[in-house]
Amino acid sequence: MLDQVDIDTSHPPFDLLDDAGKATLKAAVDLVFYPAEATILHAEQEAEAAFVVAKGLVQAFDSRATGGERAFADLGPGDLFGSHAVLSGRARHSYRAAEESLCYTIPAAVFRQLTEQQPRFGAWFLEGMAVKRRHRQRERYAASGRALIARISDTQPAPLVRVKPETAIADATRKLKQQRVECLIVEDPQLGPGIVTRTDLLEAMALSFQQPSDPVGPLASRPVISVERNALLYEALVRMTEHHIERVLVHEGDQLYGTLGMAEVLAHYSSASHLIALELGRAQSVAQVADAATKLPHLVGTLFNQGAKMRFLMDLVSALNGRILERLYQLCVPPPLQEQMALLVLGSEGRSEQLLRTDQDNALVLADDLDPAAAAQAAATLSAAIGQCGWPPCPGQVMISNPQWRGDAPTWQERVQRWIAEPDAAAMMNLAILTDARAVAGNRKLAEPVLASLRSALGQDLALRSMAHQAIEFHTPLSWFGRIKHGEHGTDLKKGAIFPIVHGLRTLSLAEQIEARNSFQRADELVTRGTLSKAFGRDLQQSLALCMRLRLDAQLRHQGEASAHPNHVQADQLPRLDRELLRDALRIVGEFQDHLRQRFRLEN
Repeated sequence: MLDQVDIDTSHPPFDLLDDAGKATLKAAVDLVFYPAEATILHAEQEAEAAFVVAKGLVQAFDSRATGGERAFADLGPGDLFGSHAVLSGRARHSYRAAEESLCYTIPAAVFRQLTEQQPRFGAWFLEGMAVKRRHRQRERYAASGRALIARISDTQPAPLVRVKPETAIADATRKLKQQRVECLIVEDPQLGPGIVTRTDLLEAMALSFQQPSDPVGPLASRPVISVERNALLYEALVRMTEHHIERVLVHEGDQLYGTLGMAEVLAHYSSASHLIALELGRAQSVAQVADAATKLPHLVGTLFNQGAKMRFLMDLVSALNGRILERLYQLCVPPPLQEQMALLVLGSEGRSEQLLRTDQDNALVLADDLDPAAAAQAAATLSAAIGQCGWPPCPGQVMISNPQWRGDAPTWQERVQRWIAEPDAAAMMNLAILTDARAVAGNRKLAEPVLASLRSALGQDLALRSMAHQAIEFHTPLSWFGRIKHGEHGTDLKKGAIFPIVHGLRTLSLAEQIEARNSFQRADELVTRGTLSKAFGRDLQQSLALCMRLRLDAQLRHQGEASAHPNHVQADQLPRLDRELLRDALRIVGEFQDHLRQRFRLEN
């Protein structure tokens, strides 16, 4: 043994100890050398210590594996093992030095004492993956901070809408509604600019009993408080607070730029989502919708770096994407046709799980008597507008501009039956994509019979088995020795983890006639019905959220790079805790695939 051992306590789980706990740990720890091939801990053995690899490589072996003992994990510097053996009294696995290694040893009695006396440290081991995930979120949040340095130019002031003092109150009210703004600028050559708000007009009519034909000029408030467009956002907040007003003018030099309200300022400090929604509400052209849509990736990155949970992020992005698509539908589809079609989003967007925009995946359900030529023209215009807002064309042409992805209810039902009757890979993928469909614009009732007949048709055993087979087609990127596999571009999380979970949950939900589309909601419902155990349902959701988070992190860091591979991560470059969590998640994916094999009687 070596003297003067100093174990690093700045990383999990030891950073969960308080100062007294860290002192207790450091006073008790030793450093021990193990030659290559030496067994450090035997399966079924009572553990006298927990271990942390200081140098070298240790392999974990499962003696209960089919076909005999096999390695399932590599442990490097900083990795902890033997904790379960200490806490349960007996080791589940064997651990062997793969090369000459140094390990810190923590006496079992001291380790148990720390888990009992330090609640956060104990929860790490007793509550498992959920605690590790929350700890990682706190690390990310602490690293990002919330710097209140946003400028007014980072916001989107409302456009200036000017009226003359003699404008009638009725005309001014009509202009507010048409331009979708909250105030008007009254331009008076003698008195200078004044401001009239929606509230001012309402009170004039309801409380002061003014007539709709009365001029708006006397209602204007002066002087108008203004702020420079390049000023810090909090300056606008201070000016409004000081003057007891709800809105200020924004100027750039001598040029008036727009108006900024209290609600918009406060919304920016919580997130920019409300501002995007405001812009969409005011948008009068596809270009204005596209301008609002371009801000969404930045919002996702900001909230992600502030530690937002994946389910919250997905719900928020789904809601904003829905607003974008609905506004485009209103602008691009002629009014007489708007109630004769339903716009569906498919795939991840249909499940409300899209974070950064990928290819267009959409479809149209048409009224039975709608002219196909009129529908084709509207679809082409709408598809082009959607592309202008950041959704590129789908390489597989799963989009409304393709006549195969629009049609009336009988046409859709015929397609579904044909795909089921000829279940090749393309047909099964089409069925999977359509299963997640969600109506976001138009006459949503048109979609109901199509989706109902789809769920009914896919409830057949043969169709379910064909779908389930796709979920086990891709192997998890975890080697026989428990190492995370790296391809040419890294580890493919979509094929190796996200798709098997999402598609497996989709298939089980169809078998159980569950109508939920979102993967997390499907998992919850499958647990409620007893199809999945509570613990396994929770593990699946946490594994899915983790893989989505790691993928999003990589996508945000490589955004805009032509050579980027959006579904890959460099697992060997991940923080140690993320790498450990990913390894746990991939094992859970493998267990889920085994569950699907048994449930649908599939061969390996």
